[in-house]
Amino acid sequence: MENVTFGYEPYLKQTLRDLLKEELSTRQANNPKYSLRAFASQLGVNHSALSEVISGRRRLSAKAVESILDKLEIQKKNKLALLEAHSINPNAYQKISNDRIENADAWYFDSLLELTSVDGFKSDVGWVAQTLGVSEEKIKSTVEVLVSFGELKITKGQWRATETGTTTLGNRDKAKSIIKVFSQNLKRQDDSLKNNSPEKQCQVGFTIAASPEDLPEARRRIYEFQRELAMYLGRKNKGATEVYRFNAGLFPQTDIDDEGR
Repeated sequence: MENVTFGYEPYLKQTLRDLLKEELSTRQANNPKYSLRAFASQLGVNHSALSEVISGRRRLSAKAVESILDKLEIQKKNKLALLEAHSINPNAYQKISNDRIENADAWYFDSLLELTSVDGFKSDVGWVAQTLGVSEEKIKSTVEVLVSFGELKITKGQWRATETGTTTLGNRDKAKSIIKVFSQNLKRQDDSLKNNSPEKQCQVGFTIAASPEDLPEARRRIYEFQRELAMYLGRKNKGATEVYRFNAGLFPQTDIDDEGR
């Protein structure tokens, strides 16, 4: 059930990406020989493109989504719900499982996944440890966890991230683990502010008097901006030379009760 405690939660609805994963898993369970290529053929799409959609690396147009839903013979009610979900979450962000959050409660898990897309990446524990500035022991355990959750694949010694476009929004019961990672990233943001030159970062902010009633709409606008920025920065995999972290926060500087105290 959708949790609307915060007033705007676009990533909690089922998307086409969710549906495709479930459908492929069901078909493969019924027929172990059933392949992604066969699934793509039945949907009338390229198997490489379908793989990128399922992994979150490719965004589909509303027309393409509708075409695939028709091929899957989705009922009208569910089809409309999926099209609505696509309109508010076109990148098909998926909620991370609670187990993954609990077992990957450090900032460098996501950074390692993104690092695999950087030009010159080396599938080497020592190189990754030095690049991220953490111990080799932590990198080894991180790789094990990410492989166990299917987010990292190792083929002939080469590391490749298999999953992207995930979010912790909606994982209320794992708030402590989420806050822990976010706090680590805020500490790293503070370190960057102090130690990196202005041309290597962009850190801005403002202070404004506003009504708490406007927070849901403000949250929606922040989510929209974050999505658009992610699409712009991630528009191409090749050519990336660094891993960046984006943080945005809108939080109270005052504590005024109903009587103005």
